[in-house]
Amino acid sequence: MDLRLPQIAELIYRLKHEDNLPFSKIPLTVREARQAILSLRANGIGTEPEQNETCIASRNGQ
Repeated sequence: MDLRLPQIAELIYRLKHEDNLPFSKIPLTVREARQAILSLRANGIGTEPEQNETCIASRNGQ
């Protein structure tokens, strides 16, 4: 049997490692992911256009 990561975990993994968003752990449920994303927003992370551009540039190797 081949086990796969839940899609939400894959999404957060990519946001963390490819877009450099500072998730402290990889959530496995939608509820955990929602809480983690809201926590980042509450701390002002990922809400500024400059940060978003930095994340995109980093992902594209610029």
